[in-house]
Amino acid sequence: MKTNSKLLLIPLLIIFTAMGVPQKLREMNYHAYLKSDKEARIQNVAYANKLYQEEPSDESLFQLALTEYGLLNVTMADNDKKLFSDYADDCQ
Repeated sequence: MKTNSKLLLIPLLIIFTAMGVPQKLREMNYHAYLKSDKEARIQNVAYANKLYQEEPSDESLFQLALTEYGLLNVTMADNDKKLFSDYADDCQ
């Protein structure tokens, strides 16, 4: 039984390693969400934008839009209209 578990674990580790960068961004967004940290969300948008610039793809563009959407939600909750308007056009 242990051998079967190890054989299943190896392909899963390879898959998760290949998904590293988007997974890191998702994790960063999740931690910013838990802390309700607007500054962390701004940094996450900058990081997502950097990832998109380095490797433009549909997936990286989706992650950028999702990260910006999270920031927009925080700005609406804080009623920060200036920050909202700075990022709203890019997210659309």
